[in-house]
Amino acid sequence: MLAVVLGAGGIVLIDIVLSGDNALVIGAAASRLPRRRQTAAIIGGGIAATVFRIILTVGATELLRIPLLQTVGGVALLIIACRMLLPEGDTDRLGKHTSDQLLPAIITILIADATMSIDNILAVGALARGNVALVAIGLLVSMTILFAASALIARLIEHFSWLLDLAALVIAYTAANLFVSDPLVGPLIAGRQFALVYQIAAVALVLLFDVGARLRKSRRSQTLAPAPTTADSPPLRLVGSVSSSDDGAEPTTDA
Repeated sequence: MLAVVLGAGGIVLIDIVLSGDNALVIGAAASRLPRRRQTAAIIGGGIAATVFRIILTVGATELLRIPLLQTVGGVALLIIACRMLLPEGDTDRLGKHTSDQLLPAIITILIADATMSIDNILAVGALARGNVALVAIGLLVSMTILFAASALIARLIEHFSWLLDLAALVIAYTAANLFVSDPLVGPLIAGRQFALVYQIAAVALVLLFDVGARLRKSRRSQTLAPAPTTADSPPLRLVGSVSSSDDGAEPTTDA
């Protein structure tokens, strides 16, 4: 019994220490929802992510050997980062935001957590040594704490919007790590030698997208700005119009 408690406690500690960035990203994914739906999205995404993590932890070593799996995860993270930075109401090409509806928000949370948790999965898998019950207990406790923190971050983003940009940059950094760690793509791009270069490039890409999205929003707001009304402008005086003085003099006409 003591071994189970110590093992589960170790899993909880490892998962919480390695999941700080996950809480930020999950909170950002839920922050675009109305407040009444944020909790539902975090709980739904949390349940799905916990089950998915348990499955991944059991077969972590074999899964990470699949070529292109981490690359696909990296691409998915970059897409999530860019969509997260789109201004609210921008529906021109990409439709509604990923997190504007409950189900897409849950899917975003699931994908983001799964692809950003490879280090957690490997550490927990090594500690559990194939004990599925131990993995389940430890992850249930740690994920409950993680998603409670995510709910708090979602509320904070309503007041500190820069946290959304920070979450996007964390996602970009994690995506770069997935690219260089992929067993097929990593050696082709000399990922281990130039990991820092790819990390900087991914972060710069998301920053450029963020700047472009802000400029587009600014131009759109200027285009849609209401024109001044006639009440705000002085009345026009027509040539030949009749005017009268205040002292009751005869009306005169402009020449």
